[in-house]
Amino acid sequence: MYPRTNSWRPWFKNILALSDPLKAKMTYNKKLENISAGVLLVYLAAYFFVPYKPWQSPISLHTPFLGLGLILYFLRIFPDILRGGFYFPRDLVFFTLAAVFFMISSGIVHCKEFSRQGVQAYTISFLCFIFVRGAVRNLNLNALFFGMKVYLIVSGILILLQIKFAGPFFVAGFGGQMNSGKGVPGWGFGNTLIWAGGAMAWMLSIILTRYALSCNEKSGIRARLFDLSALGLGAIGLFYTLNRGAWVGMALAMLLLSGILIRAGLFQKSFLKGLAVLLFFVSVSAVVLRPNIYKMHEKLSFIKSFMHADAYEISTKVPVADKGSIAEKVSFMEGFPEKPRQLLANDASTLTRLRAWGVALDGIKTHPFWGLGIGQFPGFYEKAFPRLFPGLEWWEFDPNTKQIPHNSYLYYSVEAGLLPAAFLFLFIIILLVNAFRLGVRAPVFPFFIGAVTLCVWILTCDYIIERIFWIALGLAAGFPPTARQNGQKTPGFIEHP
Repeated sequence: MYPRTNSWRPWFKNILALSDPLKAKMTYNKKLENISAGVLLVYLAAYFFVPYKPWQSPISLHTPFLGLGLILYFLRIFPDILRGGFYFPRDLVFFTLAAVFFMISSGIVHCKEFSRQGVQAYTISFLCFIFVRGAVRNLNLNALFFGMKVYLIVSGILILLQIKFAGPFFVAGFGGQMNSGKGVPGWGFGNTLIWAGGAMAWMLSIILTRYALSCNEKSGIRARLFDLSALGLGAIGLFYTLNRGAWVGMALAMLLLSGILIRAGLFQKSFLKGLAVLLFFVSVSAVVLRPNIYKMHEKLSFIKSFMHADAYEISTKVPVADKGSIAEKVSFMEGFPEKPRQLLANDASTLTRLRAWGVALDGIKTHPFWGLGIGQFPGFYEKAFPRLFPGLEWWEFDPNTKQIPHNSYLYYSVEAGLLPAAFLFLFIIILLVNAFRLGVRAPVFPFFIGAVTLCVWILTCDYIIERIFWIALGLAAGFPPTARQNGQKTPGFIEHP
């Protein structure tokens, strides 16, 4: 005979719990949060491994997961909206204002110059932020960190194969834009070196921050080797993208991190160890591989020369533009010392960007409040092009007559206008301040450092329109003071006496 049990009691309690509207609602929301967190992990994997759609496909591989995530998010908040119980956080208020003013600028003020492609890209990025911010609340951090480490390792190896053997290892977008030429920077799973540099710098800064703060976590040798492999191969991958904006973003974020750790009394040897691993792997790869990458020496020499301008002979053959030209409107150049200023003028890529910045400033002056219209800057640059590079040979600048500013903040300001841009930039500042105020021990802190990395990175590129930037902001905004780690609610991910 089996012993008698009261097996019906737990079942009966579950029935009673479901009959309680409040408990039923909590169970319903919990299930939706768990499903949303799972969809987010799948979405991130699909986005970073296949970031761009094949040219023949109307949608990207990751777009359906974005749609599913948004549906789950609105299913969760819709009952609260109907009852008037939905709370709008301050960062979402400013985000909503930024989105509304963007739509006014692009759809009403500039309806005649409406750019479907540009507006669609921004709209999808805005929706991506909403989805990520809403889904991250119940996300398993261990799974996310593990995925980032795997990505850094696989991308680092792939980039090494690309710079060494080229052709078959350029898998950009699995059917998207291809680059099979030898002697080019590595792109990893992206289809541009700029996107690849931003992705590697973002994940590397997050993993290095977590590594610096995990000094008291008890982990085995395999786990430590896994961490060090992710840091080392990620650093190699970042270096060989040759994306200087990503280098600068990563460097400034690490300076900020070191200052915060010192002030909080949490500066540990693990942070220095992580930095040493980065430098060691990059140095060894440079000595062993000796890759012959186009413009690699030029980009490295530019940084070294800019840091130690007095130690180099700086050519002065580049003529100064005529008085009154747009180039002279880049006012910050007047504050540079003489040799660094000449150095900037003699780097073809940098010179082109500086002139594009000047054109953007001119566009902001002529159309301050509502801008030129989304997608209209290349045409504005083309009109100014004939007077930008007087007396220069074609190889001393980028001869493309339809440039974009290569600065996301100027890009958004000149096309959308200063009024929409003010709300957007204020939203970003509030988001970062909120994440920083949660403290070093909060789960959001590594993602705060990652968001800072990309905020610096977009100073030298136009990827404020791209989803990677809004994913970073969503992760930095969505974490509450507590988050799930190891399957349980914890006040953070480090223990410190």
